[in-house]
Amino acid sequence: MNQTQVAEESLEDRNWDATTKLWKRLVEMGLSLIRVKSCNKVPNEGRGWQQIEHRSYDTIGFTPGDNAGVITDKRSGIIVLDVDDQAAFIRA
Repeated sequence: MNQTQVAEESLEDRNWDATTKLWKRLVEMGLSLIRVKSCNKVPNEGRGWQQIEHRSYDTIGFTPGDNAGVITDKRSGIIVLDVDDQAAFIRA
């Protein structure tokens, strides 16, 4: 079984009620969410997703099989660092 098949299988077992409650709460906390493809981090919003502003959960249009991604910039008020070389990061 490849990685995509494993991810798809786990989505079938997902408790969508709990997932929906979690995502709604994240939006209420002020995070900006986008739909991402089910088995990876690729946005599933079509062209122009970078211009999406904060929106209510109900306007995002999540469907079973979607995953949520947090827009990590001023729209959510958070910054994420992806540190590929921890030793170099510590020296900086």
